[in-house]
Amino acid sequence: MFLGADGIDHKGWVYTEPPDTTHMLLKMAASADRVYVAADSSKFGKRGLRRFGQLAQWAGLITDDRGDPEFVEALRGQGINVLVGQVR
Repeated sequence: MFLGADGIDHKGWVYTEPPDTTHMLLKMAASADRVYVAADSSKFGKRGLRRFGQLAQWAGLITDDRGDPEFVEALRGQGINVLVGQVR
């Protein structure tokens, strides 16, 4: 399963907007075998209205290669699996 994010901070907290979808997202994640958060690099360092999870509790983050490499390495340093795809 893939969860979308409106923001990811340097500690790996995941944010979403609007907050009324949070309960549904967490129920879906709880029933999945594996959960990845999908967020492009423009979401790095941003927060949303609602913090709904931590990347470390899921299989990892899938993002693009346009983000700050130090931000990605900080997440990896916390044991978070970050998969980076090339943008053409």
